Amino acid sequence: MGFNEKNSFLRVIKALSSDIGKGVARIPLEDMTRLGIALGDVVEIKGEQSTVAKVVPLHQEYQKERVIQIDGTIRRNANVGLWECLITLPYFLGNSDYSLVFS
Repeated sequence: MGFNEKNSFLRVIKALSSDIGKGVARIPLEDMTRLGIALGDVVEIKGEQSTVAKVVPLHQEYQKERVIQIDGTIRRNANVGLWECLITLPYFLGNSDYSLVFS
């Protein structure tokens, strides 16, 4: 699957210490805008397992990097490790509009 207006390839990095335990996934603003994801939208995160997280933008210093920041709990729940790639895909179920799928 190639990069297009419906998906993004991102690498997993550690969450900020202030985000640990809050169930958030930080992604670039460019991806949020392009995919129509708003601050606080809930997404499904799929690795070998599935979990959910609220989307918030990355801090300024990471905006140009192709990364997603998630904490250890989200990584464990999705069964995905640091620096693994993921794909963001549309997801339609209840209020969730997008799914983050790990490859």
